Amino acid sequence: MLRVIQISDTHLSRQKRHFAGNWPPLAAWISAKRPDLVIHTGDLTVDGADTEDDLVHCAGLLGDLGIPFRAVPGNHDVGDAGHQQQPVDGARLARWQRHFGPDRWSRISRAGASSASTRC
Repeated sequence: MLRVIQISDTHLSRQKRHFAGNWPPLAAWISAKRPDLVIHTGDLTVDGADTEDDLVHCAGLLGDLGIPFRAVPGNHDVGDAGHQQQPVDGARLARWQRHFGPDRWSRISRAGASSASTRC
């Protein structure tokens, strides 16, 4: 059986540390559960849409878990469709893809590889 943990809305940032204290206990809990895969369903960052260091920081935190993971971006990560000040655009998606791979994936095979593989 494949053990999956899904998390969301961690809102992490190296500079804007409002929610930084939430990560260590969450990371410890994830490690203790020993999942086969972690899926983060958006808003990894506080402001990854405009601050690439937020994406770098979060990719490092997820990578440090030592557990395969997949992630899809939220509006804090790549902007918001139709938003006037922070729309999703090619530059924001390219920054996401540099650190997390594709901004979507369609399926995961039994072996754990997706058709649009991200960090696994």
